[in-house]
Amino acid sequence: EVQEARNTIAELVRELDGVKSEKDSAETEYVESLAKMEAVLEGEAHAKAEVDKLRAQVEAATADADAVRAVAMEGEETLDRKLKEVLEAQREQYESAMQSLQAQHTEEKSELQEKYNGLVRSMGIEKDKVESTLRDKVTELEESTLRDK
Repeated sequence: EVQEARNTIAELVRELDGVKSEKDSAETEYVESLAKMEAVLEGEAHAKAEVDKLRAQVEAATADADAVRAVAMEGEETLDRKLKEVLEAQREQYESAMQSLQAQHTEEKSELQEKYNGLVRSMGIEKDKVESTLRDKVTELEESTLRDK
C-alpha cells in the first residue's frame, strides 16, 4: 500500500509537473501573445498616427488648393475688370479722336470753302477786269479805226 501510495504520489507529481509545464507553456504563450498584441496595438497606433498625419496633410493641401482657386478666381475677376477698364478707356480715346478728326475735317472743309469762295470772287473780279480791259481795247480799236477812216 505504501508502494502504491508512493506510485500514486509519483504519478500525481508527474501529472502535476506536466500540468505545471503546460501552465508554464500557456503563460509563456500568453505573455508572447500579449507582447504581440502590444506590438500590433503600437503598430496600429503608429499607423493611426500616420493616417491622421496624412489626413491633416490632405486637409492642408485641400485648403491650399481652395485658397489658390479663390485667388485665381479673384485674379480672373480683377483681370476682367481691368480689361474692361482698358477697353472702355480705349473706346473713349477712339471716340475723342474721332470727334477731334470730325472737328478738324469740318474746320478744313470750312477753310477750303472760304478759299474756294475767295477764288470764285477773285476770278469774278479778274473776269470783270479782263472784260473791262477787253471792252476798253475794243473801244480804243473802234475809235482808232474810226479816226483812221
